[in-house]
Amino acid sequence: MSFKCHVCEKQITRNANLKLHFRVHTRERPYHCKVCEKRFAEAGTLKKHMSIDSDDRPFECHICEKKFRGKNALNAHVLVHSDVKPFKCEICEKRFRTRAQLKSHILIHTDEKLHHCTVCEKRFRTSAELKWYCFGNQPKCEECGKALDNVSALRDHLKRHNQEKKTFRCNVCEKSFSSSWILKQHKLLHAGIVPKCEICDKTFTTARGLHIHMSTHSEVKPFHCEVCGKDFATKQKLNIHCYSHKNQKIHKCTICEKQFNRLRSLTLHTVAHSDVKPQQCMECEKQFRRDIDLRKHTLVHTGEKKYKCDFCDKRFRLRIYAKEHMKVHTGEKPHHCEVCEKRFSYSGDLAKHSVVHFNEMRYKCEICKKRFKHLRSMRRHKLIHSGKKSHACIACDKKFRTMWELQNHSRTHTGEKPYNCKFCDKRFSQLSNANSHIKRCHTKVAPSV
Repeated sequence: MSFKCHVCEKQITRNANLKLHFRVHTRERPYHCKVCEKRFAEAGTLKKHMSIDSDDRPFECHICEKKFRGKNALNAHVLVHSDVKPFKCEICEKRFRTRAQLKSHILIHTDEKLHHCTVCEKRFRTSAELKWYCFGNQPKCEECGKALDNVSALRDHLKRHNQEKKTFRCNVCEKSFSSSWILKQHKLLHAGIVPKCEICDKTFTTARGLHIHMSTHSEVKPFHCEVCGKDFATKQKLNIHCYSHKNQKIHKCTICEKQFNRLRSLTLHTVAHSDVKPQQCMECEKQFRRDIDLRKHTLVHTGEKKYKCDFCDKRFRLRIYAKEHMKVHTGEKPHHCEVCEKRFSYSGDLAKHSVVHFNEMRYKCEICKKRFKHLRSMRRHKLIHSGKKSHACIACDKKFRTMWELQNHSRTHTGEKPYNCKFCDKRFSQLSNANSHIKRCHTKVAPSV
């Protein structure tokens, strides 16, 4: 007998398991940690979490004396000391110590994402990644607070932080390394153990280097280029090859016809056309399509501006804003129009300029049928129909449709006048007023004939 979930129609073998599964949709987390107040959907997950804070590790490896909290963790670790890898991938012939490692690896070849969120339809390769996403328990970097999709991605991310620290030191030559694994590989050199290829006698500093090299002697090429269909023996060679397609944009969006050089970039772009916004700000309840957009937005409430301009005292919330601002001081104009060769400091200015050469009005308002050259212009226009004014002035409580309108209004309270006339010393609070002043007072009128 099986039980069916009425939300996603998944078949569950037991009624108790169905109740646990339904918490994926409701996001209910009844179990909480008494130490850190973190909440969980299952008692077993809470139990595992509680053991993290405990120093009790009764299971010890008889080879390296490393200790573990559970027997399963010890059994999985013992295989590290053995060369036995009984589970083989039928596609690329790579071998693994456990069946779980093999199953995770196979998903790389299929690119199949069977698990999906019932709220926003985002898809995942594993059920663990789906749970992290749904419950908001994605692994986070303690250094910078960044949320990652899975534990493997977190490990790779932490390596970037550790590369600068290099806290693991060799007691023989005093050389420092960013991870304990690299240190262990280094110590093999002192012991006279050097990984060597049995086919061409080439030597390597690490066992991983030898493993990657061995694929060059194999005819199996499991890594496939999405652009030209060429196959490669290693992922590194595929990545190097992909740079040759950097300027080839063959993946086109069916909605706005924007083109991309990678299928993944197109997939991420299509989210912009969707009305689904699963990420919500806890402060103002504003919703976002992506987690990264929500994290950027929260800085508006915290007021944190940790990135400073190298030339003036102005500070910014994001590093990219600081970099863009510094072009004002350097005079750098890296973006140029391919039609008239005019140069611009910002890519956004180039995009706005490009439409000058084309009369095409690609974007149409679904309500009043008015057409626009820019997608941003159409979105701003649609706010008129919605009547929604979510940006409020903290001084007089007056509300505005866009942040830009609010910023213009706030200058009436602060008295700020950021726009100056380049011909005289007069300053203005609005750019339109500055432009009107220049036309009225400084433009030379040609004498009539």
